[in-house]
Parts: sequence; structure tokens; C-alpha cells
Amino acid sequence: MSSNTETVLREVVIPGAHGGAIEVGVSEYLSVIDLEGQQVADFVAVLRRDPRERISPHQTRSTNRRWTLEVGDHFVTQDRVPVFEIVRDDVGVHDLFFSACSPALYAQRFDEPEHRSCRINLLEALRPYGVADARDVPDPINLFMDSPPLLNGEFEMRVAPGKPGDRIVLRCLEDCVVAVSACPFDHGPINAGMSTSLKLAVTAGVPPD
Repeated sequence: MSSNTETVLREVVIPGAHGGAIEVGVSEYLSVIDLEGQQVADFVAVLRRDPRERISPHQTRSTNRRWTLEVGDHFVTQDRVPVFEIVRDDVGVHDLFFSACSPALYAQRFDEPEHRSCRINLLEALRPYGVADARDVPDPINLFMDSPPLLNGEFEMRVAPGKPGDRIVLRCLEDCVVAVSACPFDHGPINAGMSTSLKLAVTAGVPPD
């Protein structure tokens, strides 16, 4: 990589089943790090200049013309404004289809209306930045989630393949606020049956391998 040392400007550790937020500026680098392995990270971002503009998984899929993500791809807003460029990806598996798990999901499918959810985790993280209602939480890009579409129209749900310390590194192109949920879903394989911790780290350069 381009540097031998990692200058950390800001960082946030997110406990399993919870959320957190961090501010990222133009030309800074954001690492989303799977601290313990096999953990999905629901990722959203809103622009500082206009919080109504936010990263869109649907426009990201359309812009890159793929449902997969690769180094060099961009995360874009609903107006197709590039916000992040992928510069490093230790896992290489992410989801651009699924919405955040929500209280409605847990109530309808599992009769657990009080179960922690990504939608509420993201709302709690974004409240200080003007997002006041769960209906205003953007749909996420689900980092490290392995849920490929199948030819029969269904999705295969696999355990997140990340190992402890694996990360995705993003170069920031617009001043923004990022919120991430350590997905609390424990009724299937995607988080290996439990939710574990993540770290967000903003650096001045690309972190070394």
C-alpha cells in the first residue's frame, strides 16, 4: 500500500448488535473493520452539505452495472454523485439488495418486536445529524454479507466470510457522515448465529496491509 504507517484521525468501535457513526472528509480514508470475523456491517452515509442526499445501493448497482463490488468501484447517491471509492477490500463479498433488518421484520417473522435491529441502530447513530425518524434511514450497503441471487430467483444466505481484522477501505470524495450497524440478525447463518464488534477508522492515507 501507499504508506508504511497508519495515521488514525478518528475511530469508533461498534459493539455487536449496535450501531455507530463517524464523520469523514474529502480525501480521507475510511476503514470498516470486522474485528472478530463473520460479521455483516450495514453501511449508510449522508452528505454533510445536504443530509437528504445519501448513498443508494440501487444507484450504486446501476452505476457500476453489477450487483457485486470491486476495488475501483464507487458508492454513489440517489443522484449518482460518487461519495466513496473502494481502494482496498480484504473480503470481496457484499450485498446490494437487502434492506436493513427492522422491528417489523422481527415482529412478523419471529414474534420478537423488541429484538435489536439495524434500522434502529442506524437511526440512533444518525439522530445527532438530523435523522429523526426510522422511515428516513437510508437503505444500506451490507458490507461482508454473502447472499448471492440464484437462478431460481431466490437468494442463498451464507455465513459472512470475513476473518478477524479484515477490512474494506474507502477513499472519501464528499464530506459525509457514515453510520454502520453490526447486524444483530441471529436467526440464520449470515453472522454465524451471533453479532460481534466492528471498528470504523478514519485515516489520512491508505492503511498498510
